[in-house]
Amino acid sequence: MLNKTIFKSVVYVAGVALASNAMAQESAPNSMSNSMNWSGQFRAAFNYMNMGLNKSDGYEPEAQSMISTEVASLVANGKVNSKTDYEVRFNLLGGTSAVDYAWVRTKMGPVNVTAGRLYVFQGGFDNKAVEYKKHGNGKYMDNLMRSRYEDGINVGMDLAGELSLQILNDAPVRDAAGNATSWNKENQQTFVLNWTGQKFGPIMPIITYGTEDNQKSNWIDVGVKTAMAGLDASLDYSMMNVGTKTPDGEGFKNEVSTATSITLNVGYEIKGTATPFFYLSTFDNKQAGTDAKVNSAGTDGTMNWDDNAMTLAVGADIDAVGGKDYTPFVEIVSNSGKWNDAKGDEETKSEMNIRVGVHATL
Repeated sequence: MLNKTIFKSVVYVAGVALASNAMAQESAPNSMSNSMNWSGQFRAAFNYMNMGLNKSDGYEPEAQSMISTEVASLVANGKVNSKTDYEVRFNLLGGTSAVDYAWVRTKMGPVNVTAGRLYVFQGGFDNKAVEYKKHGNGKYMDNLMRSRYEDGINVGMDLAGELSLQILNDAPVRDAAGNATSWNKENQQTFVLNWTGQKFGPIMPIITYGTEDNQKSNWIDVGVKTAMAGLDASLDYSMMNVGTKTPDGEGFKNEVSTATSITLNVGYEIKGTATPFFYLSTFDNKQAGTDAKVNSAGTDGTMNWDDNAMTLAVGADIDAVGGKDYTPFVEIVSNSGKWNDAKGDEETKSEMNIRVGVHATL
């Protein structure tokens, strides 16, 4: 009932905003300011991998290396009129979708309504960072509840920063026979509430609360960010509570697994020369019932990152070569976690990647 009430309210606000905007266009046709701007995003790198996760007793894997184009996107944005703007990003490398995101936003006083494929608020400042420039990727990102971009509606307003209410689809999870294995039996909507505060001195806060599966699962993110005198740093804490529908006599009960992560990201710009960075992210999942202390492994030997992990990255953007629009970089990234070995004993494994590449705005 709560989800339906919120959804109806948002649709009403969106309708009022769009209708008001249309009337404004009719009464003042000369106020139209159609525009479109194009830009590009690019990232490519040489990656040396020591294949440390494949090590076992008596076996030392050979290192591997690869050259890959990681990002190649076109971004179109502009204004329909003084109150309505839009942005679309096309993924030139293919994948699951040719369009990463696409939205239209209409402003009505202090309120703005955005509809389309949107960025979903989760993971704090770390996950929100510009993708093609980002150097650290904590393993908690593999376990987020939602995709980075999803269809939805966002209602935002100024409140010592920006307060946003997102309405997203909440679909049931079904087994091979078509039976719902989650608490949500039908397609419906759910919500995410986010507040990204304005700067209080040098500090900017972010707080997110999101829910799904008939509110049996949720996530909470709390983060702070600062930028001053060349320093750019953020610290985020995230908690994801995942409800599981399990049989309980003649009915079902909800058991909750709780995953937590802490992420620190620090960069310092040496003007006109380089921007060294340090990235640290931890992830741990406490399952309902008996808590596993190790990550899982697939029957084919695949090493999953779903319980115990730490990511450490150090390196630098070389600003002296191409400036902000064309930036070579070098980074060393280490991922470590725990698994059970062939005897069932707990062991720690790690992998190391040395990467040299470039990211560019075209």
